Amino acid sequence: MTPFLKQAGQDSRLWLTAGLAVGLLFAGMAATSYQLLYRNGENEQRLQSLEGGLQDTERLLALLDERREGGGSLEAVLASLARLAAAEPPLAPAQRGLAAAVARLQGAPDTGMVDMAGLVLERTIRTEMRRLRAEERHQERVSLSLGLAGMGAGGSLLLAGLFSARWRERQQARGAQHKGAELRAICKATPAGLALLDGECRLREINPGFAALAGQPEARLLGRHLAEAMPLLGGLLLPMLRGALARGEGLPGQEVQVMAPGGRSQHYFIAAEPVLGGGAEARLSLVVMDISDKAAIESWRKELVAELNHRVKNTLSTVQSLAAQTMRGAGQDPNRFAADFSARLGALSRSHELLASVGWSKATLDGAIEAALAPWKAVWLATGQLVMHGPSGVVVRPAQAQAMVIAISELASNASRHGALAHDGRVTLTWRATPNGVIHFSWHEHGKMRLREAPPQRGFGLRFLERGLAHDLGQGARAELRFEQAGLQYDVSFRAGGVQPSTFTLQKGAA
Repeated sequence: MTPFLKQAGQDSRLWLTAGLAVGLLFAGMAATSYQLLYRNGENEQRLQSLEGGLQDTERLLALLDERREGGGSLEAVLASLARLAAAEPPLAPAQRGLAAAVARLQGAPDTGMVDMAGLVLERTIRTEMRRLRAEERHQERVSLSLGLAGMGAGGSLLLAGLFSARWRERQQARGAQHKGAELRAICKATPAGLALLDGECRLREINPGFAALAGQPEARLLGRHLAEAMPLLGGLLLPMLRGALARGEGLPGQEVQVMAPGGRSQHYFIAAEPVLGGGAEARLSLVVMDISDKAAIESWRKELVAELNHRVKNTLSTVQSLAAQTMRGAGQDPNRFAADFSARLGALSRSHELLASVGWSKATLDGAIEAALAPWKAVWLATGQLVMHGPSGVVVRPAQAQAMVIAISELASNASRHGALAHDGRVTLTWRATPNGVIHFSWHEHGKMRLREAPPQRGFGLRFLERGLAHDLGQGARAELRFEQAGLQYDVSFRAGGVQPSTFTLQKGAA
């Protein structure tokens, strides 16, 4: 076989291997993408529909409670559940049972059968959701296994082709001069500092990267001692490099730290390897990389992770406190607990959205007020029941903003159920900041009230308004709650940016 035909045969085999490798890689990626993008999206839509079914079931039961007091129609919710059952056949028996129970109710005050049927439907929906999630996980495992197998096979073939090409390239190299030229080009292009040291640790060859680290031209560095070229780093490395030369062993890659003038810390990655070629003179290759930026980023990442862990723990502590205090205030009424806890959890969620939108810094009092009143403000402003005025851009600490969102949400919820806004009254909400940095906030209700004096048993809301808020707003904060004939009066004063806990709490013994 002529050299030309041999070369052509090798090229065709290489192209065939590369084509097959690319095909397997694309097949693996396509299988994985199909599962992750299409099937998972399809299952997610079904899970969202089932989640909507759970909400519709809860809404249906709530509407039945309202109907006993003259509430509205159930047809829309029943129709929504019927559509869900048509799309998800496993839900059909439970949905028909719930529809039949509602039909037999006929205005009777006892909704026990409907509650039972609703519970059955909820359990059926949750069972179907678990089945879908299990099916999704199974499909992901199968698809990912196939995808990884295809990509692995394709990658192996591609690597085999690349190694073959590299071997051929090396075989075609023309002598040591050409190889030396290639090596010098690589040394010049690499951003790391490369140096060749003799037995006395003098610089025999260096690349531009090393000259840049030393801060001197290459011509001035050649022949100089390492300790002269890089005084700070050289003094640290000399004992290590001399030991490596004496042993005839390399110096494993490691990070070292030196203190630059001014107390600034510099981090370097260094590695060394003896040159083994049968020459009479000992030589040592040295690699130096400045990784100070990487070390700074790693330090920042650790601080960020620690801060994130701190915030997660605070959030969990807050939720635990909310649950415990709400459970205590609800007594043995699970419906009241569910409603109160859901409302307070919603307020906490809105406070987190507010703080996340400003990067957990420079939150404003008017932003906290907007977040707290989000569920009610549009209706109350439209009817004239809520009057708000105060300056924008009054900056408060994140913990202060969170505590104010919780407090204002409690005030709004109380006003809508027991206070002025439960009737035809109104609320005046004002705030101002004094030149010395003290913020004054007022919530004044005007109109009929169910409560004209403080109740003997205080729930979570009153305890937080009377004691917990002032504690969380920082040292010197004051909160005064008064039940007057004209309506509930609540006045708060605190210093913006004062020292305060990172999560809102109730004082010990407040329960």
